[in-house]
Amino acid sequence: ATFNIQNYGSSKASKSEVMASLAEIIARYDLVTIQEISQLPDETGTCGLYTESAICDLQIATNARGRSFSLVASPRIGDEQYAILFDPLVVSYLAGSTYPDNASTFSRPPYAFHVNTGGISLAVASTHTSPSTAEQEIAAYPQVLQWMEATFAADIYMVAGDFNADGSYFDEDSSWTPIMAQIPNYTLLTGNEMDTTVSVSSNAYDRIIATSTLQ
Repeated sequence: ATFNIQNYGSSKASKSEVMASLAEIIARYDLVTIQEISQLPDETGTCGLYTESAICDLQIATNARGRSFSLVASPRIGDEQYAILFDPLVVSYLAGSTYPDNASTFSRPPYAFHVNTGGISLAVASTHTSPSTAEQEIAAYPQVLQWMEATFAADIYMVAGDFNADGSYFDEDSSWTPIMAQIPNYTLLTGNEMDTTVSVSSNAYDRIIATSTLQ
């Protein structure tokens, strides 16, 4: 699963009802990639490399639901961080790397987490585009996937996260066709009809592009 917790830091982590809701959602899945961790990480890490109190509190809250989740966080990328929470009985973490955004296309380049689950190797790039540049960032995902294929020996490759791929930020009716044509072995798993928000509006901001064999 993929989850933009939206400006997640110590303030949100201090609200018990919010944390209970977040933990309940995360505990449904074996692997969750998280975007928009806003709190600055400690130099040495609070509960692991690049971690800070808020994401560690979320791990604790999730584990209180009866499962024991592990946590891996990316370095600070732009103005936020990415992380994954996963059940180590099902998923094992192998490696991670930031997309080398030499063209400065991304406001916060994707971070790829390489994991293994059930004997299948999965490389998933967590991403969060800037609304003002969503069109150009999403158009660069074929290059991100090419980099992932060259970097990680995986069975399945995936870009998942908050694409901001709807509304005034992205023309979902016309922009997907030329992008997906560049990556014929991949499928957009999240259709335009989906609502991935909790607001009154209906928008499919959060998306997943994955190797077609995952369908």
